[in-house]
This record gives sequence, structure tokens and C-alpha cells, in this order.
Amino acid sequence: DYFTALADVFRASGAGAAGCEVDVPTDAHWSEPVWHRLHVIRDDGPRHYINSANFAVRRDVFDAVHGFDEALVTGEDTDICTRIRSAGFTIFESHRLRAVHLDNPKSLGAFYRKEVWRGLGAFSGTLRTHANKATMMVFA
Repeated sequence: DYFTALADVFRASGAGAAGCEVDVPTDAHWSEPVWHRLHVIRDDGPRHYINSANFAVRRDVFDAVHGFDEALVTGEDTDICTRIRSAGFTIFESHRLRAVHLDNPKSLGAFYRKEVWRGLGAFSGTLRTHANKATMMVFA
């Protein structure tokens, strides 16, 4: 019922974009739920950012902000969220839109390499607008 719920969330919230922080699988490496608990927000509501792993944008909003910046190596979700908000649209998180991310790193070494890769996005584009919670967590 994901797409029915998504339509309901867009209708009820009036948001330009919606989604939810991805959840971790039941057989997760111990680092996955630890990282998840550090930044998950349990209540529904407006957000500055939602990870693009579980993120939908209304077509008119996507066109208005000119879509994803294809020049970015990483951090394109942070960048588009910033531009969506700057254009006057809201981003709404609803836990009705639950999705599980199955491709998280399964070791500390893999987790570290993934975060280094994500950090490239902060240097290539995110810091040109502002540093947000997701960016600061990558640096930490």
C-alpha cells in the first residue's frame, strides 16, 4: 500500500516532497541500528531533509527546482532538499512510508568507506548552501 499511502501523505500535508528515513533490516550488522538511532526522528512532520532512498517529489516541484544536480558525486538528496525548501515548498516525513534499506555496509570498514564517499558530497556541493544535520554527522 506504499503508493496509496504516498498519495494520501501528499494530499494531507500539501508538501512538495515526502518520504521517510529508511529502516534497517532485521538481520542488520550491529552498526546499522546504532547509526539509525543516532539520527532517526520518530514523529511525522516537516523536515529539512529526507534521504533519497525513500523520497518522492511532486513533478511540478521537481521541474521547478530543475531536478537533481547531476554534477554532484554524492549529496544530491541534500542539495535537492535545500533547493525545494528555498523555492518555498515543504518536505514532509511520514512513517506510513516505511521502507527497509538492504544495502547498508555490513562491517566497520565498509561503513567507514561509505561515509568517506558520502563526505565527498559535502565538499562538492552541500557546504555551498549550508551545513545540516546529515552533513555534520558524516563529518563526525
